[in-house]
Amino acid sequence: MLMDSGKRDATHGNYASCPHGKCDIAMIGSTVPGAGASAAPIPREQLPQNAAPASPPMDAIALCGHASYGSMVINCRGREGRTQLHEAAEAGDTARVMELLQRGADVFMRDENGATARWLADQNQRSDVVAAIDVWKGRLLDRFVEVAGRGDAVAVQHFCDNTSITYSERVQVLNAAVQGKCAPAVECLLETYGYAERDIDSLVQAGVGDNSVEQLLLSKMLFARVNHWEPREIHAFLERHPSLDVNHIWNGSSALHQVVQYGQFPQDFGKIRALLNSGAMPNVVNDAGYTVGALANFKGLNKGLNNVAALFKQ
Repeated sequence: MLMDSGKRDATHGNYASCPHGKCDIAMIGSTVPGAGASAAPIPREQLPQNAAPASPPMDAIALCGHASYGSMVINCRGREGRTQLHEAAEAGDTARVMELLQRGADVFMRDENGATARWLADQNQRSDVVAAIDVWKGRLLDRFVEVAGRGDAVAVQHFCDNTSITYSERVQVLNAAVQGKCAPAVECLLETYGYAERDIDSLVQAGVGDNSVEQLLLSKMLFARVNHWEPREIHAFLERHPSLDVNHIWNGSSALHQVVQYGQFPQDFGKIRALLNSGAMPNVVNDAGYTVGALANFKGLNKGLNNVAALFKQ
């Protein structure tokens, strides 16, 4: 199921998800266990100017996958960067936790110490809350697979940005996206998560995606393996796939950037030649603003036996 890996990756500040600025928990409803259902509604005239009137209840599982999900008022932070869900989970109020989740509380949000609501519940031996959150995460995974399978790239991007999943779940979602033949969704998953070569290769061999999806899978494989393969392996791979876009940018770099950045020279000159012979372009710019030649100069690979930059002038 969707994993909760405990305390890590602090949120770096309070109130980041509140659309109305610094919005303390006390302003948006009590966190005392059981108080949510009986809390008096805020009069319409007291609502923030940009707040809409209350809408009919909706299933938050269906809502997740839309950009508005993480910016809902219910996810505003208060003391120590905690949300209402953190407080309810720590208190062991299962009913309140489920109410908040149904209203759109983000189960993956972390407080200033990096703790999720599930982690707080587990640390305080709130087993019923832990079980309820795990069931909810299972529903979220089902939703993630669903939107990937139908090719909803926007929803896939939202899930990638806001969920933590195990490796087997990554593969499950990628399989769904490939079968859905949605290249943008596949690209988003490949850009966000790491995948083993064998799992990407098995999808290519299965032939379940269309040509654009297959090209993305092959391009990602080249990018991930270019510094592990020998020049002859790179050459053979590119000969098998002559239409492959060797200049595709993954995580801000092309395959050629990867070799210059992490290769060992002069022994890796053969890798660069193999890429150049298959259409790799030295003038492609990475996210840091460097062409491959400029990156070689920056790394001092422009003289003597390590003169990588000279290869791009030939």
